[in-house]
Amino acid sequence: MERKLEYMFRRLLERLGDRAFTMILERIYNLVIMEREPALNIVQKLDSRPGRKSKVKKYLELGDTALTLSLLKDDFRNGLISRRTYFSAKRKIKQLT
Repeated sequence: MERKLEYMFRRLLERLGDRAFTMILERIYNLVIMEREPALNIVQKLDSRPGRKSKVKKYLELGDTALTLSLLKDDFRNGLISRRTYFSAKRKIKQLT
């Protein structure tokens, strides 16, 4: 995880330059420190596997429709999944019922 972050920050610095990179770091720092976005959410976003199918699959495996939809809605509100993933998963869950 640490190596991934180092690589990402190094690439940002190369592409954007020092000034823009500093602004991005300040924004991330403010999000974490001021707890508008808990650090756990940021780590979960970085750890998540790429691809919509892998993100939708975990909701389809839960089984209980009401529980699945509430969990899906909570994850969407907390910013753990994108709008497209939310509606894609919701559509597939309704198709199964």
